[in-house]
Amino acid sequence: MKKLSTIGKIFFGILAFVIIIFIASSFLKTPILVKTVSVYCTPDCSPKELPIGSTTLARGCYLNQTECQSAAQPLSQNSSGAEVLVGFKDSIHKVQGIGTIEMLHLNVTKVYVRENNQTDWIPLLNDQKSFDIVTLNNQTAIVADMNVAPATYTQEKIVLGNGDVKINSITFSIFNRTYSLYPSSNETLLSYPFTSVTNQKNVLIFDLIVENSIKHTADGYFLYPQFNISSFSIPSDQQLQDSIVIN
Repeated sequence: MKKLSTIGKIFFGILAFVIIIFIASSFLKTPILVKTVSVYCTPDCSPKELPIGSTTLARGCYLNQTECQSAAQPLSQNSSGAEVLVGFKDSIHKVQGIGTIEMLHLNVTKVYVRENNQTDWIPLLNDQKSFDIVTLNNQTAIVADMNVAPATYTQEKIVLGNGDVKINSITFSIFNRTYSLYPSSNETLLSYPFTSVTNQKNVLIFDLIVENSIKHTADGYFLYPQFNISSFSIPSDQQLQDSIVIN
C-alpha cells in the first residue's frame, strides 16, 4: 500500500477540517426548542407565554384563566376585609372658551387601586357605570361598594369610555347642544394615599375639576380628567349623606 504523499496528506487534512466545520455549523444553526407555558395575570387575565423554568407564578398570575378571572373580581360586600365606597361628584361649571357645561355624561368603566410598594392593581369597579356628573347638585355618585384587604393604597387608576357633554354659550351661539365627549387617554393614573380599615366604611371620592378637564379642538370635545381626591371613614352602620347609588 502506497503511502500518501505530503500533498495528499494536506488535501485530506483540509477536507476533514471542512467536514468538521460543516457539521459543527449545522448543529449551531439548529433552533433550540424552548417549551413555554401560558400564564394569566390580573387585572385583565390576558394570556402570556413564558418559558418553562422561569418565574411563571408571580404575584397575581395563574396557570388557569378561570382562576385568574375569579381572583380578579372584587370581593363581595359580605366578604371579610375593609369596605371601600368609590364616588364621583361635581356641579355645573362655566368653562373658559367653551361655555357653561349643562350636562356631562361620564362613563366610568373601571376603577383600580394599588397598595404601597406593590405592582398588582386591585379592582374596585369592573363594570360600566354611566351618569351625569354635573347635575348631581353636589351629591356623590357611588359607583362601587367593595371590600379589599386592610392596607395603605397609594395609587388609583380610572378607565373612562366615551361620554357626552351639553353646552350653552351665548358668546359662541351654542344653545343646549349635545356633543360627543372623548377621553384623552385610555386610563387616568392618580397618586393619592389612603388607608382602608376594617369595621368602617372607607369613602374615596373623585371630584372632577370640570373647568380644567374639557378641551375643544378641531376634532371635537375631549376630556382630560383632573380630580380633587378626598377620603374619610364613617361608621359601618351609617349611610353616606348626600349620595346616590349608580346601578
